[in-house]
Amino acid sequence: KEVFESAGFDPALLYRPGARVPVSVVRRLWLRAVEATGNPCIGLEAVRHLHPTAGHALGYACLASTTIKEALQRFARYFRVVNEATRPQFEETGDGFCLRLSFPGGAPLLPAANLDALLASALVLARKCAGEDFAALRVELMHPAPDCAARLAAFFRAPIAFDAPRYALHFARATVLKVLPTGNPELVLSAEQMLRDYLARMDRSDMV
Repeated sequence: KEVFESAGFDPALLYRPGARVPVSVVRRLWLRAVEATGNPCIGLEAVRHLHPTAGHALGYACLASTTIKEALQRFARYFRVVNEATRPQFEETGDGFCLRLSFPGGAPLLPAANLDALLASALVLARKCAGEDFAALRVELMHPAPDCAARLAAFFRAPIAFDAPRYALHFARATVLKVLPTGNPELVLSAEQMLRDYLARMDRSDMV
């Protein structure tokens, strides 16, 4: 609670569906959390408690996707529901597919721990769909290797390039194209309509 208060973040907002918090406050919260815990990999602890409802209908749209490719495409397409300071992009590469983070202002506004957590959350969703053995092919992180680099490697189960030019997860083609038994097209349609409605309300409110 002290960490939230020092960052100017009202914890009551966590229990208010649809509540949004300014990027400046989120940034302070992550910086305070790293400082208070001495743990630059605290983002990994956060995503271990990730629940599909935390991202409005985004989690359900991903979990009901027919393939991991579709899940990650939806993660990127509707991520603005969760965060407007980061823009995930899912694209095909020479050896498979890549989920990379881009930033509207050109540079990250959020701390490294938060951006690590964003990439980790995409992997958590993929593992909920495809099983806990699902892993990335390789990982790129823009920040230097922290003291907890081994924990990052253990979580992602893939080689990590630190001081990279971007934040990105790379996936083997076969692993993301495999058809999942949990796919539910009707649930996807319902969840996507909820996401579109939410984004339309955001746009009408002219929210900063």
